[in-house]
Amino acid sequence: PEHFRININLGWDKLNEYYTKLDETPAYYASAILNPASRWGYFENTWTDKAQLPWLQEAKRMVKTLWEEEYKSLPNVSNSDEEPPFKRLKAMSALERHRAHRTSSLAGRCPLDRSVNADHDEYDHWLSSPDAKSDPLVANPIQYWWERRKNYPRLSRMALGLLSVPPMSAECERLFSVAGRMVSPLRTRREASTIGMTQTLRSWVRNGLIDAVDTLVDVSDEVGSSIIWETEEDGRDAGE
Repeated sequence: PEHFRININLGWDKLNEYYTKLDETPAYYASAILNPASRWGYFENTWTDKAQLPWLQEAKRMVKTLWEEEYKSLPNVSNSDEEPPFKRLKAMSALERHRAHRTSSLAGRCPLDRSVNADHDEYDHWLSSPDAKSDPLVANPIQYWWERRKNYPRLSRMALGLLSVPPMSAECERLFSVAGRMVSPLRTRREASTIGMTQTLRSWVRNGLIDAVDTLVDVSDEVGSSIIWETEEDGRDAGE
């Protein structure tokens, strides 16, 4: 039927629109290949047709250009041994426990490659020399790159910067709404820095980065405590 043909063509138009967006920025490709569980394997195994090979070549060129122009020449700043405040998991599923066991056992037999020379290209070295056989089992790319920030100081900055970008703006919009409720008609003189710090603490508590009873945020004798928990309750009410 005629309407089938029209709908199929409209579908192709929409797909072409999204593929065009991929070529507008290398961030999509770069964030995908910097996931050690896939690297370029996903694209190489998916784009196998002769007509798709130019897509793969263009994607690799874009990521390589991003690396060389924005990150390759960055100063090698010293990194602290302090562990990042990863979100605490309440419980692990059977699959997560299996992955954790397999990853730890394989990583124990395959220590990190610490032979990256300062004169070598970190990006090329990482792609050609996987530093552990456990890479396909990596479930947390951010933790993976944090642990390798000394071996790949510049590439890890690129990876952490791209992988930490929120995939959508929904959470940002929620924060705007909660901050708006915090600045009520009775609080119009509150400084921007106070609002920012309060919302930052609220976000940390909600994401498990700090405890609600942390001594650093124990302001039970101050007016600020009511602000933090009042905005927290407002956010819960809005989500219900």
